[in-house]
Amino acid sequence: MRNRALSLCTVGLLALFLSSAVCAQTPAATNAFPVRTWTSINGNTADGAFQREANGRIYFKHVNGMNIAINRDRLAPDDLTWVDAQLQRAAAQANPGSAPEIAAFPALTANEIQRLPGYRKIRKLSIKTYAKLTDNHREDKTLAFLIRDAEKIFGWSSVVDNCYPNTDGTKGMLKDICFYASEPYGLGEAAHILRDKFSMDLPYPIRLKKVVEGSSVAWELLDLPDYVSKVELRTAFDGQKINSFFFHFPKPEKMIKTQ
Repeated sequence: MRNRALSLCTVGLLALFLSSAVCAQTPAATNAFPVRTWTSINGNTADGAFQREANGRIYFKHVNGMNIAINRDRLAPDDLTWVDAQLQRAAAQANPGSAPEIAAFPALTANEIQRLPGYRKIRKLSIKTYAKLTDNHREDKTLAFLIRDAEKIFGWSSVVDNCYPNTDGTKGMLKDICFYASEPYGLGEAAHILRDKFSMDLPYPIRLKKVVEGSSVAWELLDLPDYVSKVELRTAFDGQKINSFFFHFPKPEKMIKTQ
């Protein structure tokens, strides 16, 4: 009776986390994943090791030995990002060349940030704010100041912009903008500069996809916020270090006529 009571108690606690989850008989995992804390969309947590994804459900083995299946839409976004990164990595290892190379970077501690000297030299700005600017034709406004003060104030070698035209032919909203680094960065440092120094709404881990075109190598940001259409970290000639941050923006729904 005591064991039965403990079992019922455990199931009751799990129910707080697994509102739409079910206990399931799952096959043994082909790859061993560590125990991690899973968070539901209502904030409850449970500890277990990921096993697989199938039919819109995430399967993991709870620390008490129970096999659990939970719908994807019941898990927190960070958990889904983690799962997707593991599946992509496993696919790439199983079929080299058939899947894109994905790099994923978790959050840094304060001590780890202190060991990134290039990161600390860059002044923070909001790329979302620049995406919404409608006064780019003015030489006394925000975009012009950024380009003028790129090195002295913001820590970049230079900033180059390209704008959609307004109906009267003047510079409209940003089409793309490139930030050229004063020094090359490792991919991990560049990923955190991208998220933190441009105030981007990105979940952890920060995920990037490798894109090779001829001799050019770039890393494209996954999990894009809606105010950008593409973000690239472009490498130097050696194809290793990142030397520029290239943002592309969607075409505005309406063109404006400047006064």
